[in-house]
Amino acid sequence: MNIGDKVRTIHGNEEGIIIAFKENNLVEIEIEDGFSIPALKSDLVVVSTQESKHFEREEKAEPVRPVAKKVEKPQGIYICFEPITSDIHQLVLINNSSAEVLVSFGEKSDKGYKAVEAKHVAKKSFGLLGRYSLQYFERWPKFSFQMLFHQSGSEQHPPMARDIKFRAKSFFKAKQDAPVTGKEGFVFQIDREDITINPESIVEHLSEKKPNAEKGAETAEKLKPSSSEIDLHIETLTPKHDALSPSDIFSIQIEAFEKELDKAIASGTDITFIHGVGNYVLRNEIHKRLSGNLDIKSFKDAQKEKFGYGATFVKVS
Repeated sequence: MNIGDKVRTIHGNEEGIIIAFKENNLVEIEIEDGFSIPALKSDLVVVSTQESKHFEREEKAEPVRPVAKKVEKPQGIYICFEPITSDIHQLVLINNSSAEVLVSFGEKSDKGYKAVEAKHVAKKSFGLLGRYSLQYFERWPKFSFQMLFHQSGSEQHPPMARDIKFRAKSFFKAKQDAPVTGKEGFVFQIDREDITINPESIVEHLSEKKPNAEKGAETAEKLKPSSSEIDLHIETLTPKHDALSPSDIFSIQIEAFEKELDKAIASGTDITFIHGVGNYVLRNEIHKRLSGNLDIKSFKDAQKEKFGYGATFVKVS
């Protein structure tokens, strides 16, 4: 098994993509909507291998495959993670446009901004920005690009800035041939849309098409978390919890956490999550996600005299 493999649990129906290997034979897999769950390596099978065994397909000869039609990529600015080894990938900025590009590349994390590389990339050319390990995919920072464009005899092209935080679910589906270089890798066009999810997009999603005054009042109300203290114990989230598997319970809890955190960020409301102690799996996952979130100011164990170590206070405002 490798980082990026699609796997399925033997004793359940969960499927996901491997994003990290942990201690004690544990593997972290990302399932639907970007949620990640821990699983024993011995309880997982690579999907393609398991399906081949199940249907008893024996490939005695190389299968005949249709020749893929070559599709030219639209003009624009791309990034490609090209494999150097099965783990290490180099990040390449590809200028598939008719303009010269000056790019400043950096990384954003809870520790702040780190400038990494600055490049002049000629039209229909490319430049190397850095190298990254898939083994530590879940620790990757938010990638930040600032670009200036120059094209003789044309109208001025406005500067562009993009911040990108990758999710395993979308990242590992983006394997294709890159423009200009023609090399296979994980390819993304970055001048077409911002891949990150910002609080502003949450506001837009929650808003309904109603008159401005009415919409404004309803949006403000919808953006508030359902409470300043969110209880994530499964019995408070769903009445039908007795038949749920541990992974299903974990997914529901994380989904509730993400939903209420998004509302808290969008409305600027401080919030407390009551997750309990247990084996610390839920608490640790919540803290990991909070530590990589640049839209919050801080978080800490909440009021030990009231919650013990079973709750986390998140400061947003």
